[in-house]
Parts: sequence; structure tokens; C-alpha cells
Amino acid sequence: MTVCVILIHRDDCVRTGWARSLATSPDIDVVASVRHLEAGVAAFAVQPSAVVVTEEGAISEAGDALYLEPFRAVSQRARIVVVLNSVEPHAAISAMRGGARSIVRTDFEEMSCAVRLTANEVGVIDAEALSALLTTLADLPRNPLSARERDVLSCLASGLSNAEAASRLYVSRETVKSHVAHLLRKLEVDDRFAAVDKAQKIGLLS
Repeated sequence: MTVCVILIHRDDCVRTGWARSLATSPDIDVVASVRHLEAGVAAFAVQPSAVVVTEEGAISEAGDALYLEPFRAVSQRARIVVVLNSVEPHAAISAMRGGARSIVRTDFEEMSCAVRLTANEVGVIDAEALSALLTTLADLPRNPLSARERDVLSCLASGLSNAEAASRLYVSRETVKSHVAHLLRKLEVDDRFAAVDKAQKIGLLS
């Protein structure tokens, strides 16, 4: 069975390299090679069974992988391979949370293998990216946040003050203040902004 592939990368040379790598496999057909996300989504709408190969650069500075959502809107079974430029755990986690099926490096030699496996609903994470993810998991706080602390953290991430968080959670300001203190201690940071930043980087904020 032929695996259809859509390539998305702003650099023409990079896309050409990907296409050449995949062209060595007779069972893989690159049906679209485009620069921008919008063009990729349009191609996917025509060929929703295709495996999408896209770049890390589409991940926002905030660490969101919302760029994957347009593909999910076309097909919930969208199979996406995200190619990372560097092994940053934050980028890998964002891609996974955003719906990427597979994560590989730009120098990953088995692109065709990753595409083929992804087409068959098997995720691929190359060794270096996996090592970075495992290191991140090992660095998670030993004392996990309580349910109420996670609620307070969500309020902080939304930019709410202690008073506003107290109103939303139906607790006193002192209770919120206490939970914030616990958050700072557990996350080993000095202020609420650093707490939100670290929580995003280690995957505590959904």
C-alpha cells in the first residue's frame, strides 16, 4: 500500500532533502510539498489519509502546539511527524501534547521508516529526543501538586490575582496565598511568573 505524505517547511532546500530521502522508498508518495501551514492544511483536506511531516518552527514561543489543531479539524486520525531542530524537552513535550504521532530530529536517517510506521499508527521518537524526554520526567517535582494546587496554578496561568483566584475557586484569599506558597516551594521558583513558566516547560499545565 502506498503511503501518501505532505511535507511542510518554510525552507525549500530542507523540503527538497526530505522529498529526496522519501523518494528512495517505492511505497511512499509525496503528494504535496509546501512552505506554509495553511497550504499544508489545504492539501490535507484533499488527502486526509496522508502522513504530515512538519517542522518544529511552527511551535509558538509559549510552547503551544496549537498549529496541529487544523489537521485534527479535518481528520481526528491525522498522523503527524514533527521534525525538531534541537533536542529541547519543551519542544518535544509541546509537540506530543499537540497531537504529534512521531518526533524525530532533522538529522534522523530513517525518515521513510518513521513515515511508514506513523502511517500504521505506530509512533516514533528517535533516541536523542527520547533521552531528553526521560531526563525531563526525572526532573519533575518529587511531591506532585495536589488537585487544589493545580487549580490555583491554572488561575495563575490565566493571569488572575489572588483575590480573583479566590473568587473563582470559592475559597479565601489566605487559602490561595497558602497554595501559591506551596507551589513556589514545590517548583523551586521565586515568584508566580516563574512558577507558570516552569510548569509549562515540564508539562504541568494542560
